[in-house]
Amino acid sequence: VSQTRINYFDNPTLGPERQLTEEELEKQAFMTIENVSSLNQQGGIEQQGKAYQKINNERLASAPNFQSAELVEFSFTKKLLGVPLINDTYDTPFISVTLNKKGYIVRLNGRYFQNFEEGSFFEIKSFSEVEQEIKLGKGIIKQTSILDQNNQALELDQNQPVSVQSVTVKKVSPAYLVPEILEASHFQPIFIVIGEFAQDRQKGLMIFYLPAIK
Repeated sequence: VSQTRINYFDNPTLGPERQLTEEELEKQAFMTIENVSSLNQQGGIEQQGKAYQKINNERLASAPNFQSAELVEFSFTKKLLGVPLINDTYDTPFISVTLNKKGYIVRLNGRYFQNFEEGSFFEIKSFSEVEQEIKLGKGIIKQTSILDQNNQALELDQNQPVSVQSVTVKKVSPAYLVPEILEASHFQPIFIVIGEFAQDRQKGLMIFYLPAIK
């Protein structure tokens, strides 16, 4: 346990002989978060998603469904005043629990804080201003990935650099960017922009962050 992080890893083959259902694994993930008091304070925890995974040549690969998976990663987001907190690396969940199908915890990663204090108030960009900045190509690209048939990055442990000519914006949402080094004086309000593109007949995903303060 560090000042702001919890990281836990273990053997993915451990656990009892009986395999759990997908619903039982989901309950186990929630119970794990609830039992770690540091992760379950100062703001609400909501499930963000889940990813089916398998081990292929000692590397993680995506699986199409629960039946084909060896591991299931449940990701969670923490909200502050109704706005989600997000890491500097987009595809790193704020809190994640990975279990094998026996219900044994293989990985647990999370960030926590002792307290939050309200700071100054700033004016936020309007939707039309955000739209115009997107058209001008502003913002910082955080992830560009070619997706497989399961809509996951082809390499789960890395993102691929890709030359992209055009992107179709699918979603824009607010968030608080949590710095990796907490000496920073505040959480920065940003907009997360999610876009899709086509590359050599393959589907791609692009994520970039756009500052929200005027």
